[in-house]
Amino acid sequence: MNLEKYKDEKVLLITTNKTKYKILKQNTSLKNIKFMTKEEFIDNYFFSWDNKTIDYLISKYNYDIELVKIILKNLYAIEINKEYDNSKLNELTDIYKELVDSNLLIYNPLFKESIKNTKILVYNYPVLEKYEEEVLSQYEFISDEKTNTKKCVYHFNTLEEEVIYVIEEIIKLVKTGVDLNKIYISNVGNEYLYTIYKLFSYYHIPINIDLNSSIYGSKIVREYLKNKKLPGFNNGIVSSLINCINQVVDVSDSKNYNQFLEDKLKNTTISMPKYKNAVNITKDVDFTSSDEYLFIVGFNQDVLPKIVRDDDYLSDNEKKKINLYTSTEINMKEKKKIISIIKSTSNLYLSYKDTSTFNEYLKSSLIDELELEIKDKKIDITNSELYNKLILNEKLDDYYKYNEKSSSLSALISSYDIKYNTYNNKFKGIATSDLYNYINSSLLISYTSLNSYYECKFKYYVNYILKVNPFESNFSTVIGNLFHYIFSVMDNSLFNFEREWDNYIKKLELTDKEKFFLNNLKADLLKDIEIIKNQDDYTGFNNKLYEKEVNIYYDKKINTKLTGKIDKLVSKSINGEELISIIDYKTGSINNSINNLKYGLSMQLPIYLYLVKNSGIYSNPKIVGIYLQKVLHSKIKYDFRKNVNQIMEDNLKLQGYTTSDKNRLSLYDKDYQNSSLIKGIKTLKSGEFDSRSKVVDDELIDKISLYTERKINEAVDSILEGDFMINPKVIGKENVSCRWCKFKDICYKKNDDIEYKDVVNNLDFLEGEDNGLDK
Repeated sequence: MNLEKYKDEKVLLITTNKTKYKILKQNTSLKNIKFMTKEEFIDNYFFSWDNKTIDYLISKYNYDIELVKIILKNLYAIEINKEYDNSKLNELTDIYKELVDSNLLIYNPLFKESIKNTKILVYNYPVLEKYEEEVLSQYEFISDEKTNTKKCVYHFNTLEEEVIYVIEEIIKLVKTGVDLNKIYISNVGNEYLYTIYKLFSYYHIPINIDLNSSIYGSKIVREYLKNKKLPGFNNGIVSSLINCINQVVDVSDSKNYNQFLEDKLKNTTISMPKYKNAVNITKDVDFTSSDEYLFIVGFNQDVLPKIVRDDDYLSDNEKKKINLYTSTEINMKEKKKIISIIKSTSNLYLSYKDTSTFNEYLKSSLIDELELEIKDKKIDITNSELYNKLILNEKLDDYYKYNEKSSSLSALISSYDIKYNTYNNKFKGIATSDLYNYINSSLLISYTSLNSYYECKFKYYVNYILKVNPFESNFSTVIGNLFHYIFSVMDNSLFNFEREWDNYIKKLELTDKEKFFLNNLKADLLKDIEIIKNQDDYTGFNNKLYEKEVNIYYDKKINTKLTGKIDKLVSKSINGEELISIIDYKTGSINNSINNLKYGLSMQLPIYLYLVKNSGIYSNPKIVGIYLQKVLHSKIKYDFRKNVNQIMEDNLKLQGYTTSDKNRLSLYDKDYQNSSLIKGIKTLKSGEFDSRSKVVDDELIDKISLYTERKINEAVDSILEGDFMINPKVIGKENVSCRWCKFKDICYKKNDDIEYKDVVNNLDFLEGEDNGLDK
């Protein structure tokens, strides 16, 4: 748009900000021209509002902030002194009057006088509301000269082919001297973004794209909303956060303050860095200048023109009674706008596709209505060597798998030598400095993370370093957490099962099916509590700690902490010694063998043992036992020798490793000869333990602890060296690493990546002694 003819006049140009910047670049000598957006003009012509206006309506009517904004905008179309035959419109009128009487609308009484001797031009606003048209119709509407040239539209099978076509055409334009800044790709919906990013990177063509990503979801903002403390550094997000806080300072004393702040944050976008010379990607289709080039992609039905439906705050019937257009009228205006752009844009490229990754599409009805010529386009060999190689791989797949030979296959094979059906999945390594920076020079390890590392180092890397698998609670987790919580408070003097159950359940979001299932488990949990309390009759250990978090810190290259939360510690002080049993509740499957400690696996009980012995929470700890206790059973196995109660009591017996010191054991389990508390403890007539009993002496307990420490240090040292190779384990015939791994689809493991291990039947590996365990 050329405004040089107005350079000596006082001009107010009403247009979009985007158009404003384009005009200023083209008209550098303009001095007397002022710019306003349509929204700014309307606010000054009628009225505007501020946070106090919104706060008033939220507080009085209990509206949410989005609804208040909609109501305020609709007031422009209301006649304040008119009685409508519609309750909602009369409600709007009452709100309008109320805001006027309360001085909560902001007027600019000098505005209309200030623009009296100004030439006002309206540019680039083809779709206006009815009240906006009435106001702006008194001024001059201008538009670029229409070319009305005959256009065609290109048809593609896939979205990717459509984007490749656009890129190839852009390359042709650049070769003829067209500036990248004068090239626009519009109508770019979310389904295009990934493909555009990917394919443009293949061609090394810079793009400017506005993702409109809100700062509300950023970690900085989440942390601020949690603790109301600004970070000790500054960047773009911090600056935007501070700006949002300043914008709502006038309602800082309001009970609605948090709602205001969150609304500002949600509607504040992260500023993307802009290239000075790049193709511009936009969601909306807009007019361009005669020297610019416009690509309109996705010319498909219900996509272009965009369809507005009758689902607004005000219905179409209500809009007819006031100064608002109905959805049908807006759709007609939007359609008219698109037709105008197509007819008036001289450098226009139109295209549509049949499919994207997840959807199928029809061509836009405008194509036939405008009698646009459809040209089918196929993309074979492109200007990108990388993309051509990828296409060659796809064509070879079609040939070998389905015996389909593409017309371009021969040309591609003769042009490129690729290693088809081969790949290198090896982890390429990471600089330790980059690793330490990424994890903020702090490493937190636990039984779970160490087990993951020893199952497969790459699995640990993806999960605990890259954190691409954020924890998601499922119903099994809900059950486990519920059981653990109830067990942790059941010894409180004021414990009330029904109260604790109800208070916990009401915090959960559960389906009816989940509620029904949990209610069925309620009786089982009550029975577990009864049995566990009865087990206390067999033990003389009366000191208990529940959900005890224990930590050990290491002097490594960076801050390193081993942490563990032990479900239950029971102890008794005797002659300056603390006799201790370690218990971990299990609601899932259970395997109490620690034989795979040899490979760094099955280390939960050994790590808890190590933590208790070395953390200092007990001054002189002596271990009586390390146990798992299964507290949830899917079904009871029938045993004709026992009743249901006896079977449940057997199921709840402790399973694990027990001290061979009978004096200590008798203090913990007075009836250990009959396995009343501990499962699998058997004694012979001689009083000796049966060879199948899992008993260990102090020396072996120390060896387990030392071996555990060794495996912890080995893992930590390897992690800090950046060793994240793909190395899943197969023990005997069982793959213990990959069966439930969520990342097995991205590692592309080969057979030579797998580490095959022998089944371990005892604890000889601790120092070569045959301890006779687990045979």
